[in-house]
Amino acid sequence: MNETLTEYPRPVPRDYQVEARDAFLSGQPAAIVQLATGLGKTITAGMVFEKMNGRCLFLAHTDELVRQACRAMLRMGIWPNVEKADEYTGGPYLPTARERQRLFPDRYPPNDWFTWNKVVVSSMQTFAGRVEKYRGKPFDLLCIDEAHRSPCRTYRNIHAGLRSFNPALRLLGLTATPYRADKQSLGGMFDEFAYRKTIVDAIADGYLVDIRSKAAELRADATKWTVGGTQHGRDITTQSLRESFDSAECIESIAHPIVEQGEGRKGIVFLPGREACEAVTSALNAVDPGSATFIHGGIPTKTRKRIVADFEDSKFRLLVGCMIPTEGFDVPDVSLVVMARPTGSRGLYEQMLGRGLRSPAAAIEGVPTAGGRLDAIARSAKPDCLVIDFTCGHSKFKLVNSVDVLLVDADAKRSAYVQKVVAPADAADKRKTRDRIEEAEALFELQQSLADAGGPPPRQNYVLRDVDLVGAGGMVSTRAAGPQADRRKPTTKQLQDAHDVLLDPEASAAMTGGALQARIDEQRDRVCGRKAFRFLKDLGVDPKAQRLNWHDAGYLRRLMRVQRLTALPANWPDLVARFRQKRVPQAEAA
Repeated sequence: MNETLTEYPRPVPRDYQVEARDAFLSGQPAAIVQLATGLGKTITAGMVFEKMNGRCLFLAHTDELVRQACRAMLRMGIWPNVEKADEYTGGPYLPTARERQRLFPDRYPPNDWFTWNKVVVSSMQTFAGRVEKYRGKPFDLLCIDEAHRSPCRTYRNIHAGLRSFNPALRLLGLTATPYRADKQSLGGMFDEFAYRKTIVDAIADGYLVDIRSKAAELRADATKWTVGGTQHGRDITTQSLRESFDSAECIESIAHPIVEQGEGRKGIVFLPGREACEAVTSALNAVDPGSATFIHGGIPTKTRKRIVADFEDSKFRLLVGCMIPTEGFDVPDVSLVVMARPTGSRGLYEQMLGRGLRSPAAAIEGVPTAGGRLDAIARSAKPDCLVIDFTCGHSKFKLVNSVDVLLVDADAKRSAYVQKVVAPADAADKRKTRDRIEEAEALFELQQSLADAGGPPPRQNYVLRDVDLVGAGGMVSTRAAGPQADRRKPTTKQLQDAHDVLLDPEASAAMTGGALQARIDEQRDRVCGRKAFRFLKDLGVDPKAQRLNWHDAGYLRRLMRVQRLTALPANWPDLVARFRQKRVPQAEAA
C-alpha cells in the first residue's frame, strides 16, 4: 500500500484548510467556512468528509460545480456517487477522458485506494425531488457549496427533509462571499462562522496573487440602469445593463482599454449580455485576430465545455463571457480580469475577481512561510493579477471596485478618502493596489493628525515696504527678517519633495518656498515618504509598523549602496537605532 500511496499522492492539506476543518468539527453543528476563491473550499470539504464517521451529501447549484466537486473528491481518494438529472441516479461518478488524463495520467489507482459509498454529490435542483429516496439511508452531514445562496426555499426544504430523517444532521456551508446584496441573513440555517479567510488575508499569506488595478471609462448610457431583484440580490438588473450597452461607442470604450492596458495577458472579460459579449469579441479580434472568443448561456453545453477546454489550453487569450465564468470556473493561469459588468454587489464582484487570483500552485506548494510564498509568487510567471475596473462617471449607483475588496477599514470617512485617491488609477502606475491603498491611508492619518492638532500654523502674509536705513531720507526697498525673508514661489523640486512626503499639493503651491521647505523638513522627521515607502516595502519592511521616517530610509538606502547589498542585513533595526542616536546631536547643533 505504501508504494500505491507514493505513486498516487493525495493533495497535501494547507495550514488554513486544517484549521478550517478542525474549527468546524469542534464547533456548532451548523456553521459556515469562508475561504476566498482559489483557496480550495472543495478540498476542505473533502477533509471534513474524511473525518466524519457517517455518510455525507455535497450540494451545488450548477453542473460545473458538481463536476468540480467530483474531481476534487477523486483527487483525495474519495469516489463519490452522483445525483444529477437523468445523467446520474446515485451511481458512481464517471470522469470524462479529459478528466481521467488530468487526474491520473497513467492509470487509475487500485480500488482500495478509494473510499466508496460515503459521499454523494448532487445538484440541488435534482436532489430536491429525490430527498425521500434517502429516508432509509440518512446522511450525517450536509455540505452546501456557495452557501450565500442557502436562503432560497429549495435549500431550506432539502435541509428540513434530511433533518427529519436524522435530527443530528450537521450542516457545513462553504462560500467565498458570505454576503448578499439583498441583505438576507444566513443565520436562518447557520449558527456561526467556524472559520474565515478573506482575499486580503490570503494575499498577505502568499496563497493568492496580489492585485494591480487600472481604471477605464465605460461609455454606457447609465440613465437606463434600474435596480431590481437578481440572483445576487438587489443589484442593477441585467436587462437594463444590456440596453445601455447597445452603442458602438460603448463597445469601443471596452475593447480599447483591454488592448492598450491588458499587457497581452491571458484573461477573462465580464459583460452583462450576450449581444455585448459577441460585439466586444468582434472588436478585439479586429485588432488582434483569433485572440478572443465568447461564451454565454445561449451556447449549447457541449460547445461551452469545448470552449472552456480550448481556453485552458491557451488556444486563445481572452474569454469574453456573461456570468458563465463566475462560480466554479478554474483556470489558474488567468492573470487579467476585466470588470465591464457594472455591479453594486460585492459578492458578485468578488466571484468575478477570484477567477484571476489563483496563485501558481507549483511555485508555492511546500513553502512553509508567508514570506517565502510571496517571494516565490514574485519570481513566478504570474506575479500579480491585473484588474481593469470600468467606471461610469455619470452613474448614480455606487459600483463595487477592487479598492472596496482590499479595504479592511470600516471607517466610512477613511474609505471614501482612499477611494477618491486610489480608484482613478493611472494606467502608467505599476504599483500594487494594496501599496497605493496603504499610501492613501497614511496620507489620511496625517491629515487627521493635523486636523486634531488644530491644523497647520496659519499663514502669515507680509507686505514689502520701504525702510529708511540711512537716516537721511534715502529710502531703500528691503524685507524684514524672519518669515519675510523669502517670498519666492516654491521650486518644482520643492513641490515634488512635498508630494513625496504626503503634503497637500494645493496647500504646498500656495506657500512660499521657505515656508514649504520648513514643512518638508518637518514631515521628513515624521514619515518616510512615497518613494522610500515603496523602497522599504520591496525589501519586505513595513515602514508604518517600524515607525521609519525619511532619514531612516535614506540611511538604509546608502548602506545598501555602499556595501553593495541586495537585501537588508539581519541587524538593520540596531543600525537604524545607532544612526538616530548620532543624528539627534547633529540636528540639535544645527
